[in-house]
Amino acid sequence: MFNRPDSRALWKREYLSVGGRNGHAMVVRGNAANNHFARLQTPNLSTNDARMGCMRFQYFIDGRTPASLAIIKQGFVTEYIYTNAHKTMDHWETAEVNFKLLGDKAMFYFEADTKVQDYGDSMVAFADLTISTDSCENKHKYG
Repeated sequence: MFNRPDSRALWKREYLSVGGRNGHAMVVRGNAANNHFARLQTPNLSTNDARMGCMRFQYFIDGRTPASLAIIKQGFVTEYIYTNAHKTMDHWETAEVNFKLLGDKAMFYFEADTKVQDYGDSMVAFADLTISTDSCENKHKYG
């Protein structure tokens, strides 16, 4: 995974001790992003046929200002497959998202929007990402 060259803010790998979890995560902080979007891009995922895929990850959104996490799938069709702007406060949430693969190459963007204002800033983080070419075992779709 890599930061998009056209992003004006960057995702960074950090060691975090928040929300009852200790470990590395990909993080965007409002004060470092300076009110710009940060986009992290995955490598291409290729399939020879149409099928459902599954993405699982944990995320943490917190701070005194608005923040959001969105995931965009780009292939034959570009679509938002996940969005969330709700603060998780003191814990990590788990997301499990089914998405369609159309027998093409697809890539995913993790997009964070964080704000910094006079009274504070915000943070968006994700960890434990898995992407598979099978549908999610649990049929719930979050977001």
